[in-house]
Amino acid sequence: MELSLFPDSKEDLHQYRMLYDSRDFESENNFELDDMTFELERNSEIDFPDGRRLAAIVLDPVGALSLAKQYRVLLDWERSTHREIVLFLGSERAMEFLLTHELSPVPMTHTLHHHHRTITIRTGDITRIETEAVVNASNTRLKLGAGVSGALKKAAGARLQEVMERAASDLHPGDVVMTPSLLPTCKWLLHAATADGNPETIQRALSNIFKLCREQRISSVAIPALGTGTGGLPMQRFARIFLDVLDEIGQEGAAPEDPREIQVVLFSYRSFTIFEFVETESGSVFS
Repeated sequence: MELSLFPDSKEDLHQYRMLYDSRDFESENNFELDDMTFELERNSEIDFPDGRRLAAIVLDPVGALSLAKQYRVLLDWERSTHREIVLFLGSERAMEFLLTHELSPVPMTHTLHHHHRTITIRTGDITRIETEAVVNASNTRLKLGAGVSGALKKAAGARLQEVMERAASDLHPGDVVMTPSLLPTCKWLLHAATADGNPETIQRALSNIFKLCREQRISSVAIPALGTGTGGLPMQRFARIFLDVLDEIGQEGAAPEDPREIQVVLFSYRSFTIFEFVETESGSVFS
């Protein structure tokens, strides 16, 4: 989704097909999220043959929560229909909120090289990352919940829980087990028991992830910010632990079976900037 400030001249909107205009809902329906969802569902059945991009206008959202809800619904609709939306905002304040909020509307990437490995720090939806394995931030019972776990459940379907239950057996914090992913974008899911957010647990889990990748000859893996959700681990602490573990396995020397591509997938622009700052200030051997 592209973000833009509402143009000074409405003439500039002629190149777009109007999908949603919050002013109409605010005046006619006193704006409720259900109204917007209904309108998007109705519009999803409409074909737009002229190829023009779709425009959504949110001029005066009622607080940050309202803006967040509107953005989430629009983003889900864009993804489910494979259409491109330009979201016009009524103020720089609204733009700043979306750029710094947990929604991360602007994709960010930062690439590092470390002992013949390519490390990419990025924002995005981990369920859509093209890679051989994706790490799921789970618990010792391997029960799907919220956060990354919930996103994987939504993307893979209810059968994922059944697959995970067959793999759950006397797990301890920091343990990692592998199952088929049931996702079109990757082959394997590596379920890491990191719900407690304990730094020692996260360090152990990361070491086990790379060990499992080596044993299974997994060439590429995507890892979320383990422990920073329900575990409450600060992002800067996760970043420091991740870099330390990479330095440790780097000192062991590169092996042909090591993963060559590692992606750290973060949900927000703020998380990305914190991780990037920690890496820059770490004095590690990344380039």
